[in-house]
Amino acid sequence: MPITRDEHSCVVLHDSMIIFGGFAFGRRTNDIFRFNFKSYKWIKIFPKNDKLPCPRAGHSASIRIDERKGDCMYIFGGKDDENNKLDDFWKFNF
Repeated sequence: MPITRDEHSCVVLHDSMIIFGGFAFGRRTNDIFRFNFKSYKWIKIFPKNDKLPCPRAGHSASIRIDERKGDCMYIFGGKDDENNKLDDFWKFNF
């Protein structure tokens, strides 16, 4: 179950809500959780590769729904642990 957080991103994908990053107990995170609206259960999503965006807060996210190529989430910017503004772009394939 995810812990309370703020300055995260939140998007809706089909029957779920996806949250990424933000502050949890004063630290920035880069974890991903999915909340299923039907089962009311949280699950942590673990990316299949080791290349992850750095922990961040205050970023933006959006979803692309594509039956042919697969659904994905895009993450842009935010601030890192040193409060530097980020100008990077990430794609997470579901």
